Amino acid sequence: MLKDGSQPAKSIVPSGEVKGSNGKDFNTQVGNGLAYNATKAKAYFKLAQKELGKKKITIQLLTADTDAYKAVGEYIQAQAQKVLPGLTISIKSIPLEQEISAFSDHNYQFGTLGWSTDFPDPIDYLNIAAKGGQINFTNWTNAKYQKVIDQINDTNGQTAAQRVKLQQKAAKILNQEQGVTPLYQYASVHLVSSDLKGLSYPLIGYQKYEYVSWK
Repeated sequence: MLKDGSQPAKSIVPSGEVKGSNGKDFNTQVGNGLAYNATKAKAYFKLAQKELGKKKITIQLLTADTDAYKAVGEYIQAQAQKVLPGLTISIKSIPLEQEISAFSDHNYQFGTLGWSTDFPDPIDYLNIAAKGGQINFTNWTNAKYQKVIDQINDTNGQTAAQRVKLQQKAAKILNQEQGVTPLYQYASVHLVSSDLKGLSYPLIGYQKYEYVSWK
């Protein structure tokens, strides 16, 4: 949909940069990923209709006012309304700073937000859904998930391989519970002269122009 190289998320942790305990990509041992289940969605929506005592439900999706966020919002709107008759999603797109303020004030129903990191450790992504996490705006908590997060952060006597396995376990729990629902792993497009060498665009961190030279 975005046509920029972005790909569906397999977990809260991006694919392609972090290695798992078996030397393969982190997400190869997370499980079945984020499976699509329209039947379960319809069943939960019927429960919502029953609980609220109404057949027609309207909710507002809050997004940042960029082209990508707007496109994602419109896609969610179209797909959800198609699968769930009786659901209406309105979209409100505002500047990112205002959106974060609305999230912090709990002045929203549901919304989209991106996250990137500058160090190659899955914990920075896993902490998004942890208790007291910097952008855990819903205050979502899950005892099983939090127990694993606490184990990850307690590094005493813990090997690197053991820590990665715990991180994969946490990612798998989050995929199942979806306290946060990862949508896609975004990409960016760059036009680079063939006369340049030493320039790369890492998934985590930033390109280092000081190492670039002309052929």
